[in-house]
Amino acid sequence: MKQNGKAYWRESLECFLFITLFMALFLTVFVISGRLNGMDWLNYFDHFKWTFNTEFFKDLMQSWK
Repeated sequence: MKQNGKAYWRESLECFLFITLFMALFLTVFVISGRLNGMDWLNYFDHFKWTFNTEFFKDLMQSWK
């Protein structure tokens, strides 16, 4: 397939920038619409925590031995 004269890295950069701008616009609209409806989505990230059960994986590794 013939390219349109642009370098591959330049096309990749343009694609990355387009996707980044699209996702930023999408998330901005999502947050603003939540605020207008009385739902503050950004406050949920203050209390967000990852919990990881390491005991499960330790037991799994023991059972493979």
